[in-house]
Amino acid sequence: MRKLASLRTIEAVHPIDGADRIEMVVIDGWQVVSQKGNFKAGDPCVYFEIDSIFPKDSVVGLSLPADKAGRYHTEENGYMDDVHRIKTIRLRGQISQGYALPLTYFADYDVDLQAEDLTKELGVLKYDKPESTGGGMGYAAAAGNFPTTYIPKTNQERAQNLKRTIYDHYVANTEFEVSVKLDGSSLTVGRVHENPEQEIKDYICSRNLSLKLDMEQDTSPFLFIGRPVLQNLVDKQMANIAIQGELVAPNIQKNFEGVGKASLYVYSLWNVATQAYYSPTDAKEIVEGLGLNYVPLIAERTTLRDLIGEVEDQNDLLAKLLAFADGPSGLNGKYREGLVYKSLDGKFSFKTISNKYLLKEA
Repeated sequence: MRKLASLRTIEAVHPIDGADRIEMVVIDGWQVVSQKGNFKAGDPCVYFEIDSIFPKDSVVGLSLPADKAGRYHTEENGYMDDVHRIKTIRLRGQISQGYALPLTYFADYDVDLQAEDLTKELGVLKYDKPESTGGGMGYAAAAGNFPTTYIPKTNQERAQNLKRTIYDHYVANTEFEVSVKLDGSSLTVGRVHENPEQEIKDYICSRNLSLKLDMEQDTSPFLFIGRPVLQNLVDKQMANIAIQGELVAPNIQKNFEGVGKASLYVYSLWNVATQAYYSPTDAKEIVEGLGLNYVPLIAERTTLRDLIGEVEDQNDLLAKLLAFADGPSGLNGKYREGLVYKSLDGKFSFKTISNKYLLKEA
């Protein structure tokens, strides 16, 4: 589960030209506009990532103007009223991503800042794009929640939280597959066979739900695309495998990718038996063998040095990776959401989200 709230350290504080009341603070790979004088370099803080949601009467919500609260969709509770959402914004020409509070703010509240799960301790929720299993093209009923007992939800860590590790891979010349992150809706098709005495369990899933497979109509893009993929696995007698990809369609995410019909672009394969992802090379080979689309690639095999060039330090590397996230769509959209990096040995991955995308789409 994503840690939206965490204890961090202020790395640096920078003035903002023409701003008397605000300044820029650097927290790991994130930069956050904060009230002037709240922090100095080396101070501890509680940092909240973008996509954090706070009810306006919660401990954190009370630190924000009540009249700025609104109605947003959360992963945990669906739509909620009177909540604050943290998103990428631009202030005085500076991009700000996240929210930071000094530890002294919490002195009057009964909270444990050393809690193992600070996100839960502070009641932080996760913003989630409203999910439709129809996409304007039909309806698919939910059979239950996503089967996380067998298959993980896909969620790459952002580069800003991994800049030291990424720099280590840069120095080591680790080879990566680099793919375009498409903006559609997550689709998982899987077959689970726990033991020979049990029947195989078949799944077609949206981001958060397992869908009913016995519906007569298949006009939902999730079923229209998912059923042939599942049948393909059945025909080839493949089990204990989950195919995960991005479903794009004219009526999904306002057709951000500019497609003319519903299509699936696979980005990962999960081995249910070993509880591990296939390496990018093996995944691509299996996907193409099944006659499915693989996600658009920037590079099938490259090092970060070959992709980005020489860098001065880990901060310079992160800045260049984030700048490289901007660019054309992998399909027919105006621009891309970002990029996903997977080491060829399958042991490390991360994503960079385009700030241009975040500022326009968030």
